[in-house]
Amino acid sequence: MVGLETEFKNNILSYSRESTPKYNQSRGVSSIFKKNGLPRIDPPQVISSWKNSAFAQKPMTCILALMFCSLRAQSVGAEFQVNSYTTNNQSLANVAMDGLGNSIIVWSSFDQDGDRWGIYGKRYDSAGTPIGSEFQVSTFFSSNQIRPDVAMDGSGNFVVVWWSLSQDTDDYGIYGQRYDSVGDQEGSEFLVNTHTMGAQRDVSIAMGESGNFIIVWASLDQDGDGWGVYSRRYDSTGTPQSSEFQVNSHTTSHQSAPSVAMDSSGNFIVVWQSLGQDGDGSGVYGQRFDNAGNPVGLEFQINTYTTSFQSSPSVAMDGSGNFVVAWQSFIQDGDNDGIYGQRYDADGNPIGSEFRVNTCYFYIQRNPSIAMDDSGNFVVVWQSDNQDGDDLGVIGQQYDITGSPLGPEFQVNTYILDNQSNPAIAMEPDGNYIVVWQSYGQDGDGYGVYGQRYEP
Repeated sequence: MVGLETEFKNNILSYSRESTPKYNQSRGVSSIFKKNGLPRIDPPQVISSWKNSAFAQKPMTCILALMFCSLRAQSVGAEFQVNSYTTNNQSLANVAMDGLGNSIIVWSSFDQDGDRWGIYGKRYDSAGTPIGSEFQVSTFFSSNQIRPDVAMDGSGNFVVVWWSLSQDTDDYGIYGQRYDSVGDQEGSEFLVNTHTMGAQRDVSIAMGESGNFIIVWASLDQDGDGWGVYSRRYDSTGTPQSSEFQVNSHTTSHQSAPSVAMDSSGNFIVVWQSLGQDGDGSGVYGQRFDNAGNPVGLEFQINTYTTSFQSSPSVAMDGSGNFVVAWQSFIQDGDNDGIYGQRYDADGNPIGSEFRVNTCYFYIQRNPSIAMDDSGNFVVVWQSDNQDGDDLGVIGQQYDITGSPLGPEFQVNTYILDNQSNPAIAMEPDGNYIVVWQSYGQDGDGYGVYGQRYEP
């Protein structure tokens, strides 16, 4: 993937996980960037005439959504700063929770380890109290270690995964580190991908209640044509249970940005975006697997609306194997990107039709993240442009087990100056959850990582 390192320069935020609205056809990398790193398409001339009025930039649906935020999910305490080291950027956070409500938040931090980007984490107990100080996850610190994901089992053991530049000798590779329930490292960081030619990126991880875990990622040119999706299974001791295996069966062009979820029996679902497969732009596809890693049925198309780009999927699964997929769709809601979802039962049958998640559709809603409790209630969070009155903010929507919205969409961030973006969510089995995001300028220097706890 020649050139990606140059694109990063001194700021990982110059690369977005999004691949819409257009690809670099040779590499599958999004070709539109804003100077703060968040892709954006400005709507028509209304900006220049209404820019001095935040509410003037919103139709009535957005205004009502903000007015009735008091009916939203019950927040627990105030939003909180996660990173204690604040120099430069701390960003692109992810979060996981165990069965008792303890949590781990991980993120990328620039120059904290002395050589560009490194991976850091911080643990919290079920009351939201920090457990110890933030700690460095990545032990190899030459160049970039970026974009972490994390998963936690029912007892609080957790695994962090990330991309690392040139550590596997050729471009980006996928690495991981296991921890026990008190936050002590278990073994050394380990290489996940065995195919090391080209770039391996877009990592996602899911973990079962007993500690077995599954890692998925995108690999360049391994399947013979652009990006493909690959996976590897591990038991609770970190021993690989399989060689890496290809997830996507359709290999033409790019399949990338995978997300994975697992039920209490170890069955799992992988979803990803595929360029050109649905006939127009990109679409969202999935493949189910049993707890031995065997495919269950064929890969299937998730989006029914196929015009333009449907991308950046996120998937969550309850303890019984029912699952929900959320993604962003370009122009479907009438104005740039919007957030859509589709529910499935444990046998992989669609429940109802795909549905629009965001109520406010003006400007851009992107980067969905979804979490689900053991009963099947779920929450979707995303970033929304100008909805909170000042550039990007984080918005959420709760749903019950029937897929019915619980109240209106709600604003997550209370600090609204500049950008709050790239949210991630984790939920414990009884429905308490945490949302984390990156916020520009709030900690005094570039991006910082913030969070908010909720109860059902």
